[in-house]
Amino acid sequence: MSQPSDPTRTELPIDWQQLRQLSDGNEEFELELLNIFVTEMTLRLRQAQQAILHSQSDALAHLAHQMKGSSGNLGMGEIVRLSRELEAAAQTQNWEDAANQVEKISRSLNFIQNFLQP
Repeated sequence: MSQPSDPTRTELPIDWQQLRQLSDGNEEFELELLNIFVTEMTLRLRQAQQAILHSQSDALAHLAHQMKGSSGNLGMGEIVRLSRELEAAAQTQNWEDAANQVEKISRSLNFIQNFLQP
């Protein structure tokens, strides 16, 4: 698998051992899972931004919960933590903190996306 020089595989916020176990060691499948994850998370982040804009705490909490689950399945502990914080911000209607968490998740996602680009 070709890898760009920046970021390196070891710098990514991914538990590669967990992902390898999920993919049964199939690197092509790992990349497919990561691409699907990036696509779905990009959509959820846009939806989260809209929920924040319209002060929709229930919708935002639901999205954060989904993000937490999907990132946990792929071993992305940092995104799990940020999603948990986003969910808490939604439940308390702390819109500033929610927007900050969405931005942090977006940066982590961009890091992964840069790794996946040929």
